[in-house]
Amino acid sequence: MSEGFASLGLTRDTMTNIARAKLGLPTPLQMKVIPPALLGRDIVAVSAPGSGRTTAFLIGLIERLGHLAGTRALVLARTKQRIAEIHEHFDQLAHGRPFKVTEILPGGAMQAQENELRERRHLLLAVPQRLTEHMDKGAVNFSSIEMVVLDAADDMVADGLLPQLKRIVTRLPPRRQTLIFTRSLIDPLAAFARTYLRDPILIEVASTEVATAAPAPRPEPVDVEEEAAPEEVAPRPAPKKPAPSAKSAKPAKPARAAKPKATKKPAPKKAGKKR
Repeated sequence: MSEGFASLGLTRDTMTNIARAKLGLPTPLQMKVIPPALLGRDIVAVSAPGSGRTTAFLIGLIERLGHLAGTRALVLARTKQRIAEIHEHFDQLAHGRPFKVTEILPGGAMQAQENELRERRHLLLAVPQRLTEHMDKGAVNFSSIEMVVLDAADDMVADGLLPQLKRIVTRLPPRRQTLIFTRSLIDPLAAFARTYLRDPILIEVASTEVATAAPAPRPEPVDVEEEAAPEEVAPRPAPKKPAPSAKSAKPAKPARAAKPKATKKPAPKKAGKKR
């Protein structure tokens, strides 16, 4: 399973669910992010895609949720698809625990989402644009939020969502934990971190570490004989055909054409002798 995850001091429930999800060994990003996340530190994590950031922030989030009532954690992501991925992974890692989740997505019925917000479920997964719309209507209560995660923050900034992010974060309790995950620490994001995070830890994982930790899957084994046949046959006739034909075509045509015109009888005799 994972001696690496076991070394992080996670609860038995979380370790059981890690095994159920067959996560294997933690990635370099997870090993660097989870320990300070469990301590409640603010974090700015810079890494390439495929570094395991979802597991990195969800494990810390689940371990810190506890069994208190109210909405304890908020995760902001830029698309409905990404929210669905995070929700699915959360269900795997929180299997068997009484945690409830609310999704606030564009395109959904506002009234139905408002009803869920009033239930104040443990985890709130939201796209910033729609969440601010509910804030305008006074339907959001952030008073019990202890942890907020900005997923792919550089992409959200590139989409022009920085004003919404600032507005949301300023409404959160001041003594919250904030985790930012990004591919690059662009200037607006660095300024955001200086303003809204408390003594954050900067964690950077090189792309080489990501490649080493998460290698591409090996292709399925193939029969060597079946694979070799087309490779050997295809290239060999290609160069042989044009080479001799190009050289012999010119002399062969006049030679063969001249013989049948001059004499018709010797032609079949010569052919019979060769056979």
